[in-house]
Amino acid sequence: MDKCMLLSEKSPIVCKANAGSWVLLLLFGVLGAGSLWAAYSCLFPTPPQQRDLGGAAFLIVFGLLFLIPSFIAAYWSCRTRVEATEDGLRWRGLGKWKSAAWSEVRDFYRLEPQKGQQFHVVETTAGKLHLSGFYGNTEPFLDTV
Repeated sequence: MDKCMLLSEKSPIVCKANAGSWVLLLLFGVLGAGSLWAAYSCLFPTPPQQRDLGGAAFLIVFGLLFLIPSFIAAYWSCRTRVEATEDGLRWRGLGKWKSAAWSEVRDFYRLEPQKGQQFHVVETTAGKLHLSGFYGNTEPFLDTV
């Protein structure tokens, strides 16, 4: 379900976030939530002792630095989707759906910014579509394009 799959001859090829990205988001979320729990423990110690306001402030900032981006990335991961159909391409990130017919596809190429990293770019009249390792198994989609 999380990878690209060819559902049938008439169904679209759908690419979504892979499972590895969800594990990383969960790790960041747990780290942020744990820091906020530690900050709560600093503010309201058991048994009642002196509060550590400096430590609590640091832990709140540290926790939010991990928690807020993980929520935004999780929302983006739920929404991001790329589809290839008989008619053309359709994709979205945080914004609205974009689409392009196959006749509107201008270029398709691969970038390798660092050794071992690959990004595929599809240029259309509606904009550029960037595919990275975030999407997981994109072979059926790339074969279609």
